[in-house]
Amino acid sequence: MEAARRHGFAFSCRPEQGRLLQVLAAGATHRIGETGTGYGVGPAWLASGALPGTRLVSWSNTAPATGSSADRGRVRAGGRGPA
Repeated sequence: MEAARRHGFAFSCRPEQGRLLQVLAAGATHRIGETGTGYGVGPAWLASGALPGTRLVSWSNTAPATGSSADRGRVRAGGRGPA
């Protein structure tokens, strides 16, 4: 979320939305698909709620997601949402 804030990216999800993504991700048994990655905040929430072995596929054609990995969102282990 910090990278998104630093770059003025206004479309990252709020913590309330992120917690909902965590709950929804926990119900997926095989794979999760996501589009419009941005800086990776939504996918980080999804990954933090996903069951072990669930594949997360995220796609975006916008500059933030296709930029350097240093600018992408990070996932914190332990189901705590984005770092």
